[in-house]
Amino acid sequence: MPEMMLKRTWTHASVVGVENGFVVYLDGASLSTPEQRVVQVPTPKLAEALQHEWQHAPKKFVPMQHMPLSVLVITALDHIAPHPHTIAHPLRRWLETDLLHHPSPSPEALKIRQEKLWTPEVEWFERATGRPATTPLPHDFFHSLCPFTLAALQQLTEATGSFILAYGALKGRYADAAQILEISETEVLFQAQHWGMDPDTEQKLSARQAQIGHGLDLLTLLHSENDPC
Repeated sequence: MPEMMLKRTWTHASVVGVENGFVVYLDGASLSTPEQRVVQVPTPKLAEALQHEWQHAPKKFVPMQHMPLSVLVITALDHIAPHPHTIAHPLRRWLETDLLHHPSPSPEALKIRQEKLWTPEVEWFERATGRPATTPLPHDFFHSLCPFTLAALQQLTEATGSFILAYGALKGRYADAAQILEISETEVLFQAQHWGMDPDTEQKLSARQAQIGHGLDLLTLLHSENDPC
């Protein structure tokens, strides 16, 4: 699939505070999504991060991979905000088939490593939520989340295969994307340790870590201001 490119027609990006949020402006005009929604976000730190992406984008054509936070925010505004249940429902059901419930049956050394890394996460989740790790969280939990947080949770869940890990990220359990990748990609890293890592696998892991990192960044920028979202 060809990479999406955006032609740069602006020279200056800025942030303007408005009622209930912050808006990114390009050359004095508010930035809009493809569905013509104004890009308004709840925290100044997130707005500044978006402004940085647009200000420092390449001069002629901008690959959207250079704008990871903007892609997540636009997804939240155009696709999640109008119909949040379309994201909340599959996330709610994810626990039934979560990666951390399915360690590999063999080899034994891999199974032991997965259990060592995965069991503490499952046990923590059950303590944090007060329910079995296979039981979906209540609807009220998802209804309480803003579209931007849902976008981050969706990205983290899909990148790791685990809502348990995504929930841990939301609650600040992990130091960085590398820590989450070590847990979610135990089998790939185990195989690489024993038989080496080919360039294709290395590239895929790098991309996966970047996805996780962007989801973590969005959560950090959202929840660093007295949890407005």
